[in-house]
Amino acid sequence: MSESENYFFAEAYSEAEALTNTKAVVTASATASASSDISTEDAYNKAFVLAQTSAQLTATYDANLISQAVDIGQDIKNYNTTQIDSPPDIIFYYCGSVNYCTINKVTLGTSVYESFLGDTYSDISLTQKFGTWSVNGVISDVNNVDTDGKYATTCTYAFYLPQGTLVVISTIECVKGPEGYYVIQPGTYLFQIASGSGDYLNKSGILSITYNDVTLTRIVSVYLN
Repeated sequence: MSESENYFFAEAYSEAEALTNTKAVVTASATASASSDISTEDAYNKAFVLAQTSAQLTATYDANLISQAVDIGQDIKNYNTTQIDSPPDIIFYYCGSVNYCTINKVTLGTSVYESFLGDTYSDISLTQKFGTWSVNGVISDVNNVDTDGKYATTCTYAFYLPQGTLVVISTIECVKGPEGYYVIQPGTYLFQIASGSGDYLNKSGILSITYNDVTLTRIVSVYLN
């Protein structure tokens, strides 16, 4: 804590807890600083509220990710046993090429933040607009790369469709592409639906994305439970 002219400064520390869907306790901590023109105590109270809020948000976010990891096993089991031979409830397409989307990249220390925004289409030729999509990816430590040159990134996908929105969140591996962006390698990946709106409110299921590194066209298949 310190005082400078008519302003008082303080730093505070706080911890918070959140429960996963299996009642496991997840903890997180945070520090924050604040100023006040009233007193050091007032500055500390402000800093503590900020630290407490940050810690709670972090704990809740981490608990939600763990809950999804627990749930996805059952959802993928359902997908494999009852849905893989059935047509998807929804299918659409998008393209990761710079000709079809806007890409932004920010590097802060050892963390990299990438965002993508573009249109989705009802046909693989990408001529009939269906909606929009966005992806926000975070690589927490670009120095943490495995022997295959792969990085772990946490991605949030949002698909804005005519009947509502579907959101998935997942940790997935990527590689550094020739243009400096971090890209997911070709293949089909399964994601648990985390949330939705409109007709997809409170819906659960699996969202499958097939990546093609030649055309950069993505095939999205949605299997609702």
